[in-house]
Amino acid sequence: MRHHGFFERDSIFLWATGFACLLGLTTLWSGLFLDDYQQRITLLTGGGNVFEFFTMSTPVAQAQWQEGMLPWWHWPDSKTVFLRPLAQWSMALDYALWPDNFVLMHLHSALWYGATAAIAAFAYRELIPIRWSAGFAAVLFAIDYGHGGAVAWLANRNVMMCFSAGILALLCLRRSGAGWQAGGWLCFALALGAGESGLAIAGYLLAHEVFLARDALVRRALRLAPYALIALAWLAYRKMHGYGTAGPGFYIDPGEDLVYFLGEMLARVPAYLAGQWFIVPADVLGLAYATPARPVALGYALAVVALVGVLLAPLLRQSALARFFALGMVLAAIPISASTVVGRALWFVGFGALGLLALYLAQLHAAPARPGRFVRLVVALIVGVHLWLSPLLFVAYAKSLEYVDNMMDNRTVSLPTSDEQGRNLLVIGTKSYLQNITFPLLKARALSLGSTPESTAPTLQVHGLVSGAGTFRLARPDADTLLASAPEGFTHLRPQRYGFAAGDKAQPAYMSAEVLAVNAAAAPTAIAFRFPAGQLDRYRVLTWDKQGFVPAQLPPVGASADYRVE
Repeated sequence: MRHHGFFERDSIFLWATGFACLLGLTTLWSGLFLDDYQQRITLLTGGGNVFEFFTMSTPVAQAQWQEGMLPWWHWPDSKTVFLRPLAQWSMALDYALWPDNFVLMHLHSALWYGATAAIAAFAYRELIPIRWSAGFAAVLFAIDYGHGGAVAWLANRNVMMCFSAGILALLCLRRSGAGWQAGGWLCFALALGAGESGLAIAGYLLAHEVFLARDALVRRALRLAPYALIALAWLAYRKMHGYGTAGPGFYIDPGEDLVYFLGEMLARVPAYLAGQWFIVPADVLGLAYATPARPVALGYALAVVALVGVLLAPLLRQSALARFFALGMVLAAIPISASTVVGRALWFVGFGALGLLALYLAQLHAAPARPGRFVRLVVALIVGVHLWLSPLLFVAYAKSLEYVDNMMDNRTVSLPTSDEQGRNLLVIGTKSYLQNITFPLLKARALSLGSTPESTAPTLQVHGLVSGAGTFRLARPDADTLLASAPEGFTHLRPQRYGFAAGDKAQPAYMSAEVLAVNAAAAPTAIAFRFPAGQLDRYRVLTWDKQGFVPAQLPPVGASADYRVE
């Protein structure tokens, strides 16, 4: 950073806010995505917690399961219930003012992003004494790629609310006077009221008292005590009222399964840090973690963390501010490790990482000698990723949501939502039940609501047998029974951790499914489906073929047939 005149401008922090606003405006036509559809249905059909999804103890999820929107193998104790009252109020405001105007909903989120970037810029200006270094950190934060998904996805607005309130709590902590301290407690409570990710600011509050505070240890502890009490009260309320997650899915609830969380945390923290610092995005590492390539991805993440640690070691020894950013960054990665590794969770991690990067560049600029060629190459890569590639990835990240949403449209996958003869659908096999059936139906239902419907509401039920790529055999021993078998097992129904045992049964209204045999990975190898008398012949039958659903035929009574899903 030998040439940093732009970042020394008095207006650099306004520039950073402006960059954030411009990037936010690129998301205005992103529409709805995944959770947005369930939330739209909830807000337009009587209310409830818009951050509750597929919780089997609720009438909504039970109806979805009985109708086939959720598969018969959906975990019977599944729960996803978040305590986010302020975020819910924000979404309810959208639906009160412009329920059918998704552009204005996204403008609301874009404005939140501009405000969030401004708060981050103010924090960097206060924390980092070198103006151009603080300005550089502010600009990098404003254009960080990981923010694209949260800004473009309406259901993720809560993360911006958490981050904004959390950083304000940190700024209040730094000031003397009872009024400022009380303001910090309020901002921390607001961060938690917006979402669970608000807990991440606690790492920076602790790091501030450890490395930046100058008074007695007892006074530092007393300053942190109210924050601890607020967090404990929030955790107790959350537990008492049944909030949290359970079962297979995107999240782990540390309060329900601490050992599993700790094991995943050891792998996910390096992935989050590596995804923030270097070339491979966190989302790519998250995808790799779900495949046999997990050890390779973890090895890469650990190597990146080690490399960055070596580069930063001299700075960390010299600068208390660098140690503050570093400790806050690492601690902030712990609570977000309760979710699958995704870039849109990196807000608090990014705040510390980008502050560290700015301080490191300032140290290099002030050094009397140039660093070695290898160090210059690594630093050039890191700066290039954050300064030039990141804004492009921000836009691409947002656009990727539109692409994925289109791939989950019932018209894209050729999934009918009505039938002239009034027949329900029997899907023999699909590549991904959630992507090919659940969310296309949810989307069609959500977009059929409001004063200007974009689709028609589904008028039929969809009942699926199995999911996942591969070949399986379907036999029909009698008119009302189907037997599905796959020697390698139906591995995509549930993760091994939530697998099956022989004899497991599920009985939605439309049929009974019984697992007859399982393999060593707890995946079914044989499943019996028993339907009400005469029901099988009344279905319209489909199966998956590469890009979408195609008509299919059940085997005749007494016969069997092989089917391939790819």
